[in-house]
Amino acid sequence: MNENNQKKNYELKLIRRNIPIDELLDDLKIVSKKLGQNYFSMDTYEKHGQFSRGVFKAKFGSWNKALEKAGLEIINRRNIPEDELLDDLKTVSKKIGQNSFSMETYEKHGQFSRAVFKIKFGSWNKALEKAGLLIFKKYNIPDDDFFNNIALVWEKLGRQPRQYDFDSDNISSISSGPYKKRFGTYNNALKLFVKWINKGNGVSVPIAKNNNDLPLNQKQLNQKQKTKREINLRLRFLVLSRDNFKCKICGRSPATEINTKLEVDHIKSWSKGGETVIDNLQTLCSKCNGGKSNL
Repeated sequence: MNENNQKKNYELKLIRRNIPIDELLDDLKIVSKKLGQNYFSMDTYEKHGQFSRGVFKAKFGSWNKALEKAGLEIINRRNIPEDELLDDLKTVSKKIGQNSFSMETYEKHGQFSRAVFKIKFGSWNKALEKAGLLIFKKYNIPDDDFFNNIALVWEKLGRQPRQYDFDSDNISSISSGPYKKRFGTYNNALKLFVKWINKGNGVSVPIAKNNNDLPLNQKQLNQKQKTKREINLRLRFLVLSRDNFKCKICGRSPATEINTKLEVDHIKSWSKGGETVIDNLQTLCSKCNGGKSNL
């Protein structure tokens, strides 16, 4: 058998503890040359270097002392030009295809730490604004908006969300930081959310009496019905939760199939006199609900 076609065995990467100082310093210089920069953060180094930050802390006491020993510039969060920081924000924006993103997302793709931006610009939003990007989060958020967002994230995931879920731009419109700032801890936010969601009694607001513009048969129907057709967010969440965030027909759930979209449907249609109450509502996936509509 050709040696090039032979299957290679996986080799365990051994953790080296007694790494010579010169070898560590040489690797810092190699990364510096590769990036074309005389300074870089620990996060940036770990993307390009051979060793972990813990090795440098153990050998030199701090990251800055390691940089200094290697003849590089110390990251004191003040010697990075603003233009370089703003350019890196624009680079990340182009890379991920978004005009706004969280600090957590930036640190996965960018070169610098969030602290640099806070010192240079005062806040993350001011840095984004200065770079010509959109402000990511608004922090004067009403409690109802916090709770609405939890309900939407819960529905999207098909399970109780964990704290880290809120730091994904694709899942949540509010990151975990504002929740902790407003409610003390993430668990406190969840407890208050449960109290908030349970304020709904399963019946939406009665319809308005003024229905002169409706057809005669609809006027007669509305006089008998006590609820609006629209399903409010609280009632929607209670139905989804009761049905374990699964389609009542096929059993699909976002928890097991990511692209599954759940909808809440009237069992007896509202147009035929069905009320918007929890006992007349069911969870269906968009495919099954579409099929039901066709029938």
